[in-house]
Amino acid sequence: MRPDRFGERVCALVFAAIVVLSFAVPESSGEETTTTMGTDPKILLPFPPGAQVVLSAYWSFTPNVTYDFSFWVDDSDGIDCVIVRYMLLSQSVWHNISATATEGNATRSYYETSFTGSKEGLDWKVFANDSMGHYTENGTIRYLTDTFVVDPKIVLVIVAPVWLVIAALVLHRGRRQQL
Repeated sequence: MRPDRFGERVCALVFAAIVVLSFAVPESSGEETTTTMGTDPKILLPFPPGAQVVLSAYWSFTPNVTYDFSFWVDDSDGIDCVIVRYMLLSQSVWHNISATATEGNATRSYYETSFTGSKEGLDWKVFANDSMGHYTENGTIRYLTDTFVVDPKIVLVIVAPVWLVIAALVLHRGRRQQL
C-alpha cells in the first residue's frame, strides 16, 4: 500500500465511523420503570431513576442541543398536572416545563416536551399530581451529551476536491471566454 493512500483510507474510515455513530440513539431496556413516592400517580419512565444516559449530538458551531423528554403517567383519579423539572449541570437551579399529553386519556397519558439548552448535559425528573391532590416525583435521570468533534483533516478531504472542481470550472470558463 502506498503511504499517501494510507492517510486517505484512515480519513475515510474515520469519516464512516462518525457518520455511523451520529445516528446512534440511546437504548433503553425496553421495560418501563414505575417510580412513585406517594400513592398516586405513577410515572412510567424510559430509564430508571439514577440512570446516566449519553446522548449523541452532531458537531455544530452552536453550543446548544435539543433535549426531548417522553414518558407515561397513570392515575385512576385523573391526571391534573405534569411538569418536567430540569437542571443544567453548570447550574444549581431547577427549571420547570409543562408537559403536553400527546396520546391517551384522562387516567393514562403519554407526555412529551422538549427544550433547547447547552450541550453540557442536565439532570431531569417528572412531577405529576392527580385531581385528588395526590402527587409524586421520580428520582433524577442524568443526560450527558457526546458531541462528535470533526477533525479538520476530514473536512479538508471532503471540501478540497469540491473547491478544486470549482476552480477548474472557473479557469475553463475564463479560457473559453478569451477565445
